[in-house]
Amino acid sequence: MCGIVGLYSKNTISEKNVSEIEDASKLLKHRGPDSLGIWNDDKIVLAHTKLSILDLSNKSNQPIQRGYVVVALNGEIYNYKKLIEKYNLKQCNFDADVIAELYILKGISFVHEIEGDFAISIYDRRIKKLHLIRDRLGVKQIIYTKTENDLYFASEVKSFNAVSDINLIPNVPKICTDLTMWFWADKEQTYFENIFHVAPGEYIAVDRDSFERVRYWDIDKDRYNNASLNMVEDTLLESTLNRLQGVVKHATLLSGGLDSSLLTAMVSQNSKLVTSYTIEYDDYNNNIDLHYSNEVAKHLKNINHKINHVFSKDITLEKLDMVTYHLEEVVWDKVYFSMFANYSNARNDGFRIIINGQGSDEVWLGYLHDFPMYTYKKQDFSSDNLMKHFINKYIGDKQALTPYALEIIENSVIKTISNNIPNDWLEGFPLDSVAYWACKTYLQSNLIQEDRMSMASSVECRVPFTDYRLVDLAFSFSPDKKVLNGNEKYPLKEIARKHIPLSVCSRKKLAFVNPKNKYNNTIIDYYNRNFNEIFDNGFIRDIFNDKFVSIAANTDNINNKEFIWKLVAIHRFIKLFKNATNKFVL
Repeated sequence: MCGIVGLYSKNTISEKNVSEIEDASKLLKHRGPDSLGIWNDDKIVLAHTKLSILDLSNKSNQPIQRGYVVVALNGEIYNYKKLIEKYNLKQCNFDADVIAELYILKGISFVHEIEGDFAISIYDRRIKKLHLIRDRLGVKQIIYTKTENDLYFASEVKSFNAVSDINLIPNVPKICTDLTMWFWADKEQTYFENIFHVAPGEYIAVDRDSFERVRYWDIDKDRYNNASLNMVEDTLLESTLNRLQGVVKHATLLSGGLDSSLLTAMVSQNSKLVTSYTIEYDDYNNNIDLHYSNEVAKHLKNINHKINHVFSKDITLEKLDMVTYHLEEVVWDKVYFSMFANYSNARNDGFRIIINGQGSDEVWLGYLHDFPMYTYKKQDFSSDNLMKHFINKYIGDKQALTPYALEIIENSVIKTISNNIPNDWLEGFPLDSVAYWACKTYLQSNLIQEDRMSMASSVECRVPFTDYRLVDLAFSFSPDKKVLNGNEKYPLKEIARKHIPLSVCSRKKLAFVNPKNKYNNTIIDYYNRNFNEIFDNGFIRDIFNDKFVSIAANTDNINNKEFIWKLVAIHRFIKLFKNATNKFVL
């Protein structure tokens, strides 16, 4: 994994443009500490920071130029060696080379040939055309912002801190939406005004006269007519082994849940020794995951099981700001500190690749018992029903919100339904519709967070369950085959029985633990000492009405201390940006 930042302009690129993009790329050094490359002509400047995975020499430095094609790649193309053989690309050594040569051979249609996790910038010098391409499931991200004459793009928003034409302004409607809808909101917008995501399975094509968004792939539940458990198991194993490619060391995250345990077992069966990381918290009640991960470690034998203890004293205001900076979103709960600990400790141990179990629950109905929409009939998918659910679950009281906030939420619910639940899916199994929606929203949130937290420590997170072939296979199973007698993810559990303890196969799906009690103390103390400052913030006042603010003045009147965490997290996110003319304040 690496970092990309660039500028495409209808005007002539200036020395100032080149200098600013170079400075912008330096803000992505954590994504690529091994080299920084920059290339430009009269219409584009493109920079790349490299995290060495496939090769430790300077031969794989980017951007690369092959004839009239210039490429910068963030991520990996797992079938690049097969493509070299298929198209006799003997001059190619690495995946970025293959992309350039395939583009020369096939044009933009080459995107259908590549398999992997990628965000690609590819520039055609003949016709002065730029393509920004995101992988099918959205494992790698690329964001962009437009002005009248310029298109800026990057792997992370923070790189725009070095660009004088861009002001990073908190996107209050997005914050309000995610506060209320959690991960289920539409993902086009980022947490900054006028900065957007290239959508999964899409590319953007830009030249002097046009800006076009093209969908090149989508989930297809009819792609496989003869799906079987053997096909799923074989595809998952192939996907996992593909993601072990590289000359650097790899490890796994082991939460003790079904997905991470199954992947760890598959890696261990193909390794002499596998190192796996599990989080431990201060209190016994927070450590159910540790109990099951220990069972898996005893079962597998050839595992170096490392425990990362996240202490309550680790939850400091300074660390909250640091995690916020890297995440580029509001830090909604303490899980992010655990993610950061896993990846930073793995990097300290010399690992650059981490195998992670994200992407299974969304397609295999793992959230079946967590959200009421999994029980909805077609007629239940209304903005009123969803608004009522989200507000009751995440806010608790509709009266706490301003009319402005309620309007934002209603519009967001309508948008997520129209953009992420296609009508033709609703005509079939409603459960398929919710799974599709989860892939387009909930999964994207998880993947963005894994990307940001892993790359903060210069580690590449790889997620075998997001292999697009495996996703289509999952959707070829009807919901009544994914859920048996209320037992979610049934096919995966049947596969896992051959690899991991039965107690882990049969355990109820639980979210990654968000530790409670004393883990909130530092933030609640900050809240009590800075209450007036928090609620004098105009952004907070836009969301919450005066009645709520008066009740919130007394901490004891807020039963849910997790909600206090969210208020402080919003405040600290916004505090990183003093006003529209300032940059990150660190």
